[in-house]
Amino acid sequence: MPEPAGRAAAANCEVEPIADRGRFDACAAEWEALRRAVGAADPFASHSWVSIFWKHFGPEGRTAVLLLRAAGEPALGLPLVVPPGAARLARARLWRSLTNHHSYRFTPLVDPKRAGEAGEALFRWLRHRGDAAVLELVPGDARSLRPWLEGWQAAGGRFRLWKAVPSPYVRIEGDWEAYEAGLRTKFRANLRRRRRNLEKREGEVAVETVTGGERLAGALGDALEIEAAGWKGRRGSAIRCRPELASFYAEWCARAAELGWLRLSFLTAGGRRIAFNLNLEVEGREYCLKIGYAPEMARYSPGQLLWQELLRDAFRRGLSEFDFLGDVTPAKQEWRPALRDVYWVYLYLPTAAGRLHEAVKFGAVPRLKRWTARWRSRAT
Repeated sequence: MPEPAGRAAAANCEVEPIADRGRFDACAAEWEALRRAVGAADPFASHSWVSIFWKHFGPEGRTAVLLLRAAGEPALGLPLVVPPGAARLARARLWRSLTNHHSYRFTPLVDPKRAGEAGEALFRWLRHRGDAAVLELVPGDARSLRPWLEGWQAAGGRFRLWKAVPSPYVRIEGDWEAYEAGLRTKFRANLRRRRRNLEKREGEVAVETVTGGERLAGALGDALEIEAAGWKGRRGSAIRCRPELASFYAEWCARAAELGWLRLSFLTAGGRRIAFNLNLEVEGREYCLKIGYAPEMARYSPGQLLWQELLRDAFRRGLSEFDFLGDVTPAKQEWRPALRDVYWVYLYLPTAAGRLHEAVKFGAVPRLKRWTARWRSRAT
């Protein structure tokens, strides 16, 4: 019996595991062509982001970008970390997305015309190389995600989706005045009062935006100094406290400036920078990577005042979206954001360790959490 067309096509796909960053950089044109075909607007799927992230955070000798080609054209791009051996949970060998706490999204690049066969081809390639692959922070609206997973399943694999905390963003629709009028009355009044009080005490309040050039290094230094002055500095988690993070953000901001994506904005009072947003603007969407404000200015809500000005500007410039990234917080909720579903995607191979990992992760662990919650509620 002949193979189904999809499986025959998948068998003819070529998977290149790229373990050398120089080789990956040589594939930049292919990668970007695939990103355009997929319609992945977010910068975290770009070749520049993946390459720089790999340089600073990719485990030495264990990072591999899988580039799948069908009929010579790129059809799937997936930056992964190779399993070091057996993982603790169910002793499974887990491939993982190239992500960490400084990742904002992970969008698998899957050509929508070849999603099914790409899923099958990935299964065939991973079949004897591990027990599962775990992809963190995959947006639920990622194009081609569902048919790609169905292709994986058709080849003999299983997949599970674990829903993470949704990510807030503002759709830029209509005009600023109408949007602002829909915010809580008390919130708008508080912003007006705090801005007046800040101006009385410190001087004129304004916004300064740096997009590159000779001012960038000094501006980024000021932003990181503001961040380190707060609780992150006290806990040792601020970017300035960790040289590898400072190096990554310095290189990434320089590259983002070259691409025309960088928007490092400050709220100034009397000429002093007191709050910042490290943002990227790509294809009509603004992404908020890092925020911070001088702790002694907290009573004036400088972070909210800066968001007010940046959102106003996003409406004025006709953007389509202002993406807060990260989790929902009370401060973000004040802006009436929409919520984007975000998932951890688990791709399971038909191995004993893979089946055991799935049973523990999606069976035993949730049951234990429910039992613990019930026990605690009864105890109180």
